[in-house]
Amino acid sequence: MATKQGSDKPNPMRLYGAGFTFIATFMLPLWAGYWVDMKMGTLPRLMILGAVIGFLVGLRNLVREARKFFHDQKAVTGESDDENEADNSCDSEH
Repeated sequence: MATKQGSDKPNPMRLYGAGFTFIATFMLPLWAGYWVDMKMGTLPRLMILGAVIGFLVGLRNLVREARKFFHDQKAVTGESDDENEADNSCDSEH
């Protein structure tokens, strides 16, 4: 569990880092596709392919990191998934 020193709360800076990682993961394949396209004269085919691959991989990493963060936050507050499901079922009945 990633926490600040001297605190039991999850560090929200981890989500900021995940956002920057998403941008880098998106931009690197985009740039690589553009570079190869310029060398081969196939612009914009590989650039678009790189953008799609980068977006999907970056999104997967972003969601994974967000899930870890919120799982750690639930562990600190003592919430369980069963409690959340019970709350949701009560809300839908009204």
